[in-house]
Amino acid sequence: MDTEAYVEYYLMFRTSLLENKNIKFENFKKKYIKDIVIKSSEDEENRVIRINLKSNFVKNKSEKVVLEKVDIFLMEFLHQLSLKMKKGLFPFYKLKAYKLNDCNHLVDFLETKEKLTFFSRIPENLEIENIDFEQNIEDYRKMIRILGIADSDPVTVFLVLYDWFLDWLTPIGKRKNQLYVIDYIRNHKEELEKPKYDGFLEYNFEFNEAKNREEDMFTKLRNDIGHSMERNSDFSNFFVNSKMSIKPLVYTMTYFLKNKNKNKLKYGNVEIAVADRGAELRSYKVNGEEFMWDRQPEFWAASSPVLFPFVGTIKNGVYSYNGKEYKISTRHGFARTEDFELVEKTENSLKFRFSSNKETLEKYPFEFELFITYTIVGNTLEIKYNVVNKNDSDMYFSLGTHPAFALDVNDDIKLSDYYLEFEKNETSQKYKLSDKGLVLDEKADCLNDENKLQITENVFDDDAIIFDDLKSEKVTIKNIKNSKKLIVEYNGFPYIAFWSKPKAPFVCIEPWYGISDFENTSGKLEEKIGILKLEAGEEFFAKLVIEGKK
Repeated sequence: MDTEAYVEYYLMFRTSLLENKNIKFENFKKKYIKDIVIKSSEDEENRVIRINLKSNFVKNKSEKVVLEKVDIFLMEFLHQLSLKMKKGLFPFYKLKAYKLNDCNHLVDFLETKEKLTFFSRIPENLEIENIDFEQNIEDYRKMIRILGIADSDPVTVFLVLYDWFLDWLTPIGKRKNQLYVIDYIRNHKEELEKPKYDGFLEYNFEFNEAKNREEDMFTKLRNDIGHSMERNSDFSNFFVNSKMSIKPLVYTMTYFLKNKNKNKLKYGNVEIAVADRGAELRSYKVNGEEFMWDRQPEFWAASSPVLFPFVGTIKNGVYSYNGKEYKISTRHGFARTEDFELVEKTENSLKFRFSSNKETLEKYPFEFELFITYTIVGNTLEIKYNVVNKNDSDMYFSLGTHPAFALDVNDDIKLSDYYLEFEKNETSQKYKLSDKGLVLDEKADCLNDENKLQITENVFDDDAIIFDDLKSEKVTIKNIKNSKKLIVEYNGFPYIAFWSKPKAPFVCIEPWYGISDFENTSGKLEEKIGILKLEAGEEFFAKLVIEGKK
């Protein structure tokens, strides 16, 4: 007999589900979920979602493991649901009750008139220094994941979240009184993002004209907005409870956004910016001149992802190891979409770490640590990669780089004015790829005793250009119109790829330890062409050096 197992959450909607009749909840099912039911009514903003689980999924698993799995699913479910709804889903949810392994648990209960509060309230007499932000920060992370704005810049994230909260807190007919806050920040967005001396961010405008002392950008923003409810009549229409609900939001957001700046560094003539997500290099400037691609989404919304533990495509998204199958549908592994931790910062370096966890072990059966260190040396940027095998046995992996460099295409410089220059003359063939990104067992002529590869609008029509036998360990991006150039040194990498989107004003230089699956692959990890083997307790090191000149 199938034992009943479920998890229930409170949800916060901004509109009736009756206006969204065409949503097919079955489209969101996972293999461990029987069905999804949302209980709703016309006169209540709070609703309950019940996720009924298959008993074989719950069996022999701890409550913590099951609840974490369902929580991750719910975030993705709400994100997809918000994309399908004609009007907005408010990204609030709160655990209500669950039944697992025949044990019932009532976690929280809302009174009929009580609204769901995502962030915990702060008592009016509590000093901000004494507030524990841990839960609020976790709520913030969930919120930006549901809204799908994790890759946006800090000011845009702030604007979107603050806009959601104003809409939630403002009584009907009073919404226009709050818009000036949004407009004010939006109109000063460039000032908010503009770096000043020594890489610090400040702004000069006075939201509260009575304050004259200098403050960093996000402390000022937090204070101006967070306390404006007490001194501005435009906030007087908030419900009493709501006033105390918005404070932790503002403080938490500004705390988080302020800490995003910890990943910016200026040393000598060089400035860099690195995102927590994927420890991705977002900016590399020399004497104020930007060399990195600015992630325009109409072409490619990335700048320098790390490829780990796989490079390229795994055939059918499935591989086997020690007789067990593992599924990984994403191209280039998973590290590029994970949050790294900044573990060390010096005057000229940033060091990030990402470690294996329960989620990674489900798709990649090895425990590891991956470190990425950015070091400014003169006008160059050294990027060091360090993989640590934390297992008692061999570990198999690939590691690749994927930096995208901007090509200044304008009225004077065309895309075809750019070329790649190798340090040595090369005679080499390139791999052919299938339409699924798999490597074919044949090559095509490409370089014939020459050291230049012309960049044109169509040179990447057949996907990436991949070599495995170049003598050069240095390549330079140049153009025929001026002296600006970008040099990449990649000692030791067995593969190198060049790629861009057709007609896009950037080019990727991608040294790799590894390559996509070949079309005729056996699917066994240890037999994968290009795979690296690292013995128990051992470490792997690789280094990329970038130098921009004008």
